Amino acid sequence: MRLRDRSIRMRKRRSHFRRSLAELESDLETTRVRIQQLENTLRGVVRNLDNISIGGPCRCGESMLLIRQKKIFCPECGYQRTM
Repeated sequence: MRLRDRSIRMRKRRSHFRRSLAELESDLETTRVRIQQLENTLRGVVRNLDNISIGGPCRCGESMLLIRQKKIFCPECGYQRTM
């Protein structure tokens, strides 16, 4: 009886892990799509502004660097330098 109970618990646990994994995969895909949408939107905004472009990530890791009139700056942490 004890072995049967253990087997039932293991099946329930595996089923729970499968559901959790499926939920995580779904959340990850939703997040990936949202990030792509935000990147496309940001590119559209930048295209409509005068003399501004997007650089690489800032050292703070919270934002991409913006480049305007030969100045590089981070809108999140305030980092700035001239080119």
